[in-house]
Amino acid sequence: MQSFSVLWCAKCLVALQKLGFIPAFVSISFRLSALRCYLRRMQRALPHMSFELSSITRAALALALTVSAQSHADGLIGAWGSNFNGQLTTPSSVGIAKSISAGYTHSLAVNSANAVTCWGSNQFSQSTVPSTVGSVLFAVAGHNHNVAIKTSGSVVCWGLNSDLQCSVPTNLGSCTWAAAGGAHTLAIKSTGLVQCWGFNGSGQCTVPGTVGACARLAAGSDHSIALRTAGTVACWGYNVNGQSTVPSTLGNCIAVAGGFDHSIALKSTGTVVCWGLNSDGQCAVPAGLGVCTSIAGGFYHTLAIRSNGQVVAWGDNSFGQGVVPGSVPLSNRIAGGGEHSMIVSSNPVIQLVLATQPTCALANGSIDVTITNGVTIAWTGPNGFTASTADIANLAGGTYNIVVTGAAGTTPGGGQISIPAIVDSTPPAVSSYTSALSAAADSTCKAPVANFVATVTATDNCSVSSITQVPVAGTLVGLGNTAVVITVRDTSNNSITRNATFTVTGTSLTYYRDQDGDGVGNAVSGTLVACAQPVGYVLTNGDDCPLDPNKLAPGACGCGVSDVDANGNGTPDCNDVCPSDLNDSGTVDAADLALLLSVWGVPNGGKFPAADINNDGFVNAADLSAMLAVWGGCG
Repeated sequence: MQSFSVLWCAKCLVALQKLGFIPAFVSISFRLSALRCYLRRMQRALPHMSFELSSITRAALALALTVSAQSHADGLIGAWGSNFNGQLTTPSSVGIAKSISAGYTHSLAVNSANAVTCWGSNQFSQSTVPSTVGSVLFAVAGHNHNVAIKTSGSVVCWGLNSDLQCSVPTNLGSCTWAAAGGAHTLAIKSTGLVQCWGFNGSGQCTVPGTVGACARLAAGSDHSIALRTAGTVACWGYNVNGQSTVPSTLGNCIAVAGGFDHSIALKSTGTVVCWGLNSDGQCAVPAGLGVCTSIAGGFYHTLAIRSNGQVVAWGDNSFGQGVVPGSVPLSNRIAGGGEHSMIVSSNPVIQLVLATQPTCALANGSIDVTITNGVTIAWTGPNGFTASTADIANLAGGTYNIVVTGAAGTTPGGGQISIPAIVDSTPPAVSSYTSALSAAADSTCKAPVANFVATVTATDNCSVSSITQVPVAGTLVGLGNTAVVITVRDTSNNSITRNATFTVTGTSLTYYRDQDGDGVGNAVSGTLVACAQPVGYVLTNGDDCPLDPNKLAPGACGCGVSDVDANGNGTPDCNDVCPSDLNDSGTVDAADLALLLSVWGVPNGGKFPAADINNDGFVNAADLSAMLAVWGGCG
């Protein structure tokens, strides 16, 4: 190795001590800035180190799924510069970051769940987050240690503790902000006052009484920076390069940051001001930088975010940390480390929270996503589906595409989510039903089929869509047994059948039409087979005079004519040409008169009904007149 000046070697010894390469008990009063010399010489001795941009790419913006409130303060992390210790390789577990910080060779982030993650060098356990840290409000990295403010307001530190920079004072109490330097730590107490602990070789932990109440803090290697609540800036500690001499023209500020040996402030006008060591141009603010919204300091480089979200870097570029790669998107957070730079992208980010596949052949699927930095949302899907909300529901199976646009200048985020329908092949289950029902036949020997559907109890892993039967209830069927098939179907068209029997009871008989109502029917007039006597029909057949209620057969006189032999002479009246010849002597004479007079006045002729010649119910003058009209005749 080259031989260097005694002063340089002494400074390097201090630097190596602060970096943990030599025991902390070695007491040297030289300042820690000698680390710069050490790093420079290491850079020349080491083989070329390429820089890389961590996964701020289209692939990194792929769906990871509920859309949170639209925000331009969170996003995915990108990094470039030296990756010798893996400090550029952001763990996927970080997810959406809400704040970032860079140490010497490690990186830190607080994600949207308020959890701290560290990666990169872990030589001093600076990348091993203690399990007791839990949920935090804020966290920041020093050179080889970290400090965080928990949600309770208490402060916790971890990593290198060579100068007690991780030994939090017991009287600190609740705090609102913190900063970490080379080997010292600062915090703003709930009162607004600043307290510091750790290495104080340059007075960086001796807070001037004039500092007063503060809103923000930053730290360099051996100096401290405070932004008072009034907007003015105070610095103290190592000042060989003027890093602790605040420019008198600085004015009102809204943010401060520290490099190794330089200080940075963001004025309320958006102007960036730097002072201190400018060995690598870290304090040479680019002309035309314009209005900025955020600042950060690396060891020997500086970063800022313009008002349009563009990241600008200047200063040391030994490992590419001082030139922003063209692939870096618009950003909302920046951080500078030993030889690396970090950003939080403002591009829209889509994270998959939950995708529920549709089931039971229904449109009951859903997609739940979280969107960060989104302005507009556009979903498209099967069957002309469109939506502009983050969470979508009542979805059929298929592929759904989402495009999220962000603020002007950002790259839209997009993704594709497939939710194939879950095929349901499980048929319904029938727990009970009535397998046999009966009914008495009506007069036509038929009865309506009973409602077997009403007797069915069925369940399904999805839902029962229908219960049917064949023949349907109400269908008229004849005597005897009729097979009934019951079908239970679910929403996926799976089905199960059950067999039942419907019985019609009764006896069928042949009935004959009785047109004349005499109780005897006639087969020629009509017959019916029925299970009950139809009106106008009788069971008895044989009426050969179907229209004559007084005769069942034609007889001597034929249907419709009575066969009565009124005079009892043995010849029916229909064939008796002389009814006044009461004794059938062939002549109407005194003998016939004597017979008539013998029953004179007797209703219907009494014992000799033939005497009622005109059949008016009495033997009287009318009968006598009829007899006299043919007297001596009829022979």
